[in-house]
Amino acid sequence: MNHAAQKDILTHLRKGLPAVGAPITAEASVVPLAPRRTSPAMAQPSETVLSRKWLELRRDIDCALARLDEGSYGYCQICGDRISDSHLSEHPATPFCASCAGETR
Repeated sequence: MNHAAQKDILTHLRKGLPAVGAPITAEASVVPLAPRRTSPAMAQPSETVLSRKWLELRRDIDCALARLDEGSYGYCQICGDRISDSHLSEHPATPFCASCAGETR
């Protein structure tokens, strides 16, 4: 996986997030990455729930960017194995390999 390309993707995703405290608009309610957990209660998310999701996504992206800078990006934070390129393509901010991500959900 090309780390420079991943950094560009993560930076682009982060720039697309609404500013902290900004009102949530219809355009901002489309999350660019798959949500961590969904339930029937999330069918009509409130502005508070969306704000929390945006903050969580911002934190995940910031952590991924930090892992890129320190050289641990692309390695699972649980088992230490390399995260597959296909899993990183689908979930660029993930700190877990596909196997461990399934165990943490």
